[in-house]
Amino acid sequence: MQHVQRTRQATLDSLTGSLHRSGSTTLIPPMEEEYEDVTSDMEDTLSHFTNALDTAIDMITKELKKIKSDFGKAISEHKKLTEAVKAENAVLKEKCQSLEARIDDLEKSRDEQAILHNKRFSRRNNIRIV
Repeated sequence: MQHVQRTRQATLDSLTGSLHRSGSTTLIPPMEEEYEDVTSDMEDTLSHFTNALDTAIDMITKELKKIKSDFGKAISEHKKLTEAVKAENAVLKEKCQSLEARIDDLEKSRDEQAILHNKRFSRRNNIRIV
């Protein structure tokens, strides 16, 4: 408690000394000085805010350019892969058609052989009953 009273007394003594040294009857600065200080503070604040906005916009712009570049690369890679899959699909379709044709040929050949076999078998076993 005494410490607080001593601090208050020291502050009061300091202000009283300032008042006597300045030759003024009041410690309140004139309004013009206060207005200049406020204006100066506002200009500083506005300058800092503008700088911060410029920095943020630059960072966002750089990030958007990077995203656009990455997206372009991803699309390009996707196109390449799609074209490769399409080419492979075309090759596989050709192979399937070739295999289907080969299967058809084999089935025809098998059917023809079965017919020939049946004809030979029926000639050998052809018995006429009178």
